[in-house]
Amino acid sequence: MKINHLQMEKIQQIYLKEKRGIEDLRGRDKTDSMKISGEAMMIREMEKRVAELPEIREERVIRLKELIRKGEYSVDSRAIADKILSGIEQE
Repeated sequence: MKINHLQMEKIQQIYLKEKRGIEDLRGRDKTDSMKISGEAMMIREMEKRVAELPEIREERVIRLKELIRKGEYSVDSRAIADKILSGIEQE
């Protein structure tokens, strides 16, 4: 196969273009960076605080069990309804 002058120029152009691309990549900063929004940082802090809370509030469970055993536990349906409605209003 013979390579003529035009083909040789084309090959050189391709070679130089590839070489420049590689040099451009080498010149770049090799560290990645990420910026976290204030909202994301606040969510992360809340998640951390929630994770620190005990999963079960033992003293409350013991108190409620005792009230139920004595037959003294009563549910305030109005208070429950108010809490549900206030949660809906906040959304």
